[in-house]
Amino acid sequence: MIEENLVLTSTTIRQISIYHFINEMNKLNWNNIEIETSIMPRKDLKSPITKKLNYIPKKIRKFIDTFETRVESMSISGTIDGCQINLTVLIDKNQVKWIEINFKAEKKANLESNLKKFNSFLRKDKS
Repeated sequence: MIEENLVLTSTTIRQISIYHFINEMNKLNWNNIEIETSIMPRKDLKSPITKKLNYIPKKIRKFIDTFETRVESMSISGTIDGCQINLTVLIDKNQVKWIEINFKAEKKANLESNLKKFNSFLRKDKS
């Protein structure tokens, strides 16, 4: 099993809204997807509220707008083209600020093609 990590911070990630990010994730051929969304707690709660899905919503703006408070983070796990992917996104004011992606695959080609997809979409400096 080959493993690779990609971490992008606010200085290396291009400016992207959570809506655009999820729309791009929806374009990928995910299998066995699981999404966990955490929103900031209301004043009467002490911990974040989480919502779990096993699909990417088609109307993402409507999905995000159903929350009472802002989305704080999102975790997505699943398989794309034989590569197991686990990603965590930190969000501030509906903008992606930090992302960590873990790729695992049996074949190096599967891992590299997925790493390239995410890098080209997310990285500010494409060089």
